[in-house]
Amino acid sequence: MTTFNSNKYLYLDNASTSFPKPECIFKSMKEYGQNIGTNPGRSGNSLSKQGDEIITETRKLVCQVLGLSQDKFSSIVFTSNATSALNMTIKGLLKKGDHVIISSYDHNSIIRPIHKLSELGIMTYDVWECDNKGNFDLDKLADLVKTNTKLITFNHASNVIGNLMPIAKGIAFAKERNIFSLVDATQVAGAMELNYELMAPEIICFTGHKSLLGPSGTGGFYVSNPKLLETVFEGGTGLNSHSKYQPESMPEKFESGTLNYHGIAGLNASIKEILAEGINDIYTNEYRLLQNLTDSLLKIDRITLYGEVREIKMPIISFTIPKLFPNDLAYILDNEFNVVVRPGLQCAPLLHKALGTYSNGTCRVSLGKYTTQEDINKFVEILNQVIKNQV
Repeated sequence: MTTFNSNKYLYLDNASTSFPKPECIFKSMKEYGQNIGTNPGRSGNSLSKQGDEIITETRKLVCQVLGLSQDKFSSIVFTSNATSALNMTIKGLLKKGDHVIISSYDHNSIIRPIHKLSELGIMTYDVWECDNKGNFDLDKLADLVKTNTKLITFNHASNVIGNLMPIAKGIAFAKERNIFSLVDATQVAGAMELNYELMAPEIICFTGHKSLLGPSGTGGFYVSNPKLLETVFEGGTGLNSHSKYQPESMPEKFESGTLNYHGIAGLNASIKEILAEGINDIYTNEYRLLQNLTDSLLKIDRITLYGEVREIKMPIISFTIPKLFPNDLAYILDNEFNVVVRPGLQCAPLLHKALGTYSNGTCRVSLGKYTTQEDINKFVEILNQVIKNQV
């Protein structure tokens, strides 16, 4: 068990952000700030070149965790988070008259920019709805396709129930109809072995602060062809400063201004750590703990679990307790037992409508790399005590 959990808090909100963070990221950020500290790409000095080497290496590491070939590193664009990446790609792709299909799994980071564009009269959208277990039917997706459908969004894994979408089949479905695919890899990047090279979606968005274990303020996207996207904002890139136009070269086309180089240096270190340990080994341990937690919760009569137990899923469980609002439960767990969970809708209202948990939501428990069996046992013990006190 980590020092953090054993001293005070039992942290079970890793789907929001991973915590604690590995020590290597702080060391790497400090080294960058103290020994390099420059703005890569803005000059040809040796310090700038050292910084550029770290940033380029990190792009290649991101390719590795996404299962993309290393020669695509220049197609990795760094942003401040996945929300920024999703907004840049959605608004950079869609044009007047387009139609989009989103899904019940989608996060507000997709729902809100899509809905805003719809309200502005730029495009229209429909929702590919799942059933009350979180399952999708490809026939229902086919029913939503129109002649002007340009994009289908796929949230690879739900941040509410941890279930995976049938993403390979979905992307293949889109390709057969010349529709672009956007994958939200927020919950899966670093959490499980990926092979997006084989699936070949046009856009993949990711964040650095969840299962990649990196610092906040890091994230980005991959685009298969930069000509697909218009720039959402423009500015200094260190290239072609004489021109009034944004460079077309990658990744400069989408990286205006100073990036979070300290954060990217930290992300560099955290990705190296999870690759050294083995993403599949980390996942295997987390899934084992998820199974143990699921088995324990199923033995508690008053708890209702959502989603389905599957052979492959993220280490996330959502549940409710009758006559105890999720927000109230989370408050009790936090203030009386120092347990950190996530109540409410988890920024995914469409899925909660499908599950029948709208508008109070659920209480979500999400495990991480540093979660232990002792943590699981302690949480189950505390939850039984809370329920007993409510009777």
